[in-house]
Amino acid sequence: MAEDIFDRVFSFISGDNEPDAEKRNFLRQILRDINENKYAKFYKTRTEELEPAFAQVLYEIYKVIRPASVFVRDLNKSARIRQLTLEVFMDKPTLEAVRRLNPEMMEERIKATPPKELIPQLTRELSALGAAFDDTRLHAVNVTNNQIVAFTRFVTYPFFTILQKFDINLPEGLEGYQPKFAAIKAKDGLKYLEDLLAILDPLNPNENWKTVLGILRLSNGGIEVLLPEQWNAVIRLVRDIRESHILERIIQYTTRQPLWQGKPKIPNERLAQTWLETKQNEVQRIIDDLTTREWNVHVRSLAQSIFGSADTVRLQFYTERESEVLTRKGLEGYVFASGLNYLAAFIGDFVDREFQDLCEILLIRGQWTTAASSRDMSEAFHGVKEMYAGIAELDETLGEKGKNGPRLKAALVRADQDRSQARYINAIVGGINDEAREYLTAAAGHFTVIENHLKQVVEDFEKNPHELIINWKELALFSKNPLGQRLEDAYQKISSIVRLLNCFNQLPGGE
Repeated sequence: MAEDIFDRVFSFISGDNEPDAEKRNFLRQILRDINENKYAKFYKTRTEELEPAFAQVLYEIYKVIRPASVFVRDLNKSARIRQLTLEVFMDKPTLEAVRRLNPEMMEERIKATPPKELIPQLTRELSALGAAFDDTRLHAVNVTNNQIVAFTRFVTYPFFTILQKFDINLPEGLEGYQPKFAAIKAKDGLKYLEDLLAILDPLNPNENWKTVLGILRLSNGGIEVLLPEQWNAVIRLVRDIRESHILERIIQYTTRQPLWQGKPKIPNERLAQTWLETKQNEVQRIIDDLTTREWNVHVRSLAQSIFGSADTVRLQFYTERESEVLTRKGLEGYVFASGLNYLAAFIGDFVDREFQDLCEILLIRGQWTTAASSRDMSEAFHGVKEMYAGIAELDETLGEKGKNGPRLKAALVRADQDRSQARYINAIVGGINDEAREYLTAAAGHFTVIENHLKQVVEDFEKNPHELIINWKELALFSKNPLGQRLEDAYQKISSIVRLLNCFNQLPGGE
């Protein structure tokens, strides 16, 4: 039995086995529904024509909504309407926050406020803006916006085009002309009926349209786009027509598809979330840019305090210059090139020379009261020295004889024609960057250990009696320069390199 019912329904949809007795019964019922409908005057069943009475109703609606149709078609006004839809649901503090975060105001603030002050300000304001748009406010904005979308779809429906089918002489301006509507074949208006049905469902007279019309009025300089009583009359009429199902019945009977159902177009835009996400991303990009600028200034300052004006490029391939070859093609660059070169320069210029001599005095000749302290410092020192060979080896892999250099070179040649090469290149470079970061992180750890112990050493040198190293007078004899000053200078340099390396471990965009 169930299979029989399924087969019958399928035959209705597909049109198979026509004429079918059951299908004819459905169509007879639809015919009775049309004849008994309060809007039966819209359609002549015998000739299957749309009657002048239907055109007259469309005409009366069009006369009312035509000014609104012209208004909402203006794209500039459309943008203004959307902005007002957001603003009417903002309180004064939120409006002020949005004003302070608009592009023009942001430019002025960037010029007038140092990044160190501006970054936390913007971060707080961005957080407050997100909190202001709670679920209640987001929902209210979206509901109103979707009402405006439904309103716009309705008033921009091609009323004039379908009306011209009933009266070819109908002027668009309508003024001073008495329409002479004639019946038309329903099949010639089916597409218009389907489109009209699709946009009627959201027009509910029981909803609050006051806010919608108020927004339209504000966007029109305080002049009503459509009088509330006129709009309320229109949506009551179209709701009545919609609930009578006369349009569906006309389509079903004309097409001989008794199971035809329309597809309502229900607006479901997320204006509030989209706007908020766009604004948050816009401000976050500025925060990131300021953070990067501040980071660069801080790094340059630390590098200057450590190296002065000396050249710090020690690697041949993993350099900022070689990185630009990649980034100019939109590929991942050598993110930690400057950091790894700083590290290599510090090991080669300071650790292997000045600091090694100082460590030999302290760790070999020094008599420590706590063996663990000297052992920890010694292990950290040797851990740093051993890194240099590994860093050099990483760099050599990018050379012509290295494992990565030839692969990158060949892939770069093909990258413009073969998009998959970009992923291949980025995978190789990403692995090298990960390895570079590991060196920077490990070095920061070793130097932090050295820094902590040097701090204790410097303090102990000034004490009397000494608590950490007991033979300072003897050690001073082995130092070419005053030992106290050498200790202080070394401590300052080690502290600076720790901060510099930590900058790269927190590098913006380095993740």
